[in-house]
Amino acid sequence: MMLSRTLIYSIVLVTIGYFVAILTSNSFSFLTLRALYQFISFFIFFAATNSIIQRRYDIQPLVKIFNFIWIVAGVVELRFPMFLDIFGKVRTGTGRGVTSFAPEPSFFVAFLIFSSALLLVLDGYSFKKSKWVHLLNVIALLLLAKSAIGMAYLSVIIICYFGYLILRLRPKKLGLYIIFGVAALAAFIPVLLTMSQTDTRALNLILKLATEGPLLLIKIDASINERAAHVILPIHAAIQNFFLPLGFDTFSETRLEIQSFYNGFFWQDMNTDKIMSWMGDWIYTLGIFGILGLVLIFVNFPKLPREGKWTLTAVSIILFSAIPVSFPLVGILFAYISSGLNEN
Repeated sequence: MMLSRTLIYSIVLVTIGYFVAILTSNSFSFLTLRALYQFISFFIFFAATNSIIQRRYDIQPLVKIFNFIWIVAGVVELRFPMFLDIFGKVRTGTGRGVTSFAPEPSFFVAFLIFSSALLLVLDGYSFKKSKWVHLLNVIALLLLAKSAIGMAYLSVIIICYFGYLILRLRPKKLGLYIIFGVAALAAFIPVLLTMSQTDTRALNLILKLATEGPLLLIKIDASINERAAHVILPIHAAIQNFFLPLGFDTFSETRLEIQSFYNGFFWQDMNTDKIMSWMGDWIYTLGIFGILGLVLIFVNFPKLPREGKWTLTAVSIILFSAIPVSFPLVGILFAYISSGLNEN
């Protein structure tokens, strides 16, 4: 298996960043080993996928099979809620959706989103080739997962797709149709949720968003407040520290130091050193080494086709949320996107 020069340089930079982060940590703890596992996992999945690409194996049927299995498991969970407990602890409850094989609905949604993104790349950025899978994933997101973060992911995708179409299309009439379609979809989502269950957390959050605005919603909802903190505060801390690695078990104390800057806006605190943000983990723990490690993988980003640029943009935005660094589909997806760079 041949590794590209940029991937090797990326691995070297991340390795240096990891050892510097050990020096800036309070102690050598479980989080140190966890971080090692996560970053190694990302590169293993990336490199293994490169090997699959070089051997010209077609993984699309396998991706569709796994996608279907996850959705079927979610449907089974509707009827037999305790059935999937054998696969691990499930974190859901009244007013929330199913989890399938994931620990909570938001991770179920993450699988559906990244599965669709991977299929889109495998299909040469053609939505039509696997349109029924994509539509099934959207339906599962809305009616099975019922996740507020899932709605946020879907919003990011719609906005990015909307931007892509506006820049790509010239006829004004078609542009108006697109605007109308997006507006209709945005209005129809609460209707779908209301039809499926009259009192869901996702529906309540959408209604709060419509009536109180995004900033107030972030402030009053505990879960969203904590997730937003894990996006904003690690980046704030990294900038304040000139993008030097801040370590693996220092986030809780660093948070206390900078939280006053936001005048109590981030009030929900789980008091954890584990950063619930894929991008935040790279930026906070590894600093400039993590940032450059990611930049090297997509150093030829301008050479991507237009569809690839928008796909990577949407995925990158979503990765600021609580997705583990070791999530396999991220490394696999990045490998396929970067393989498109090498082909151009």
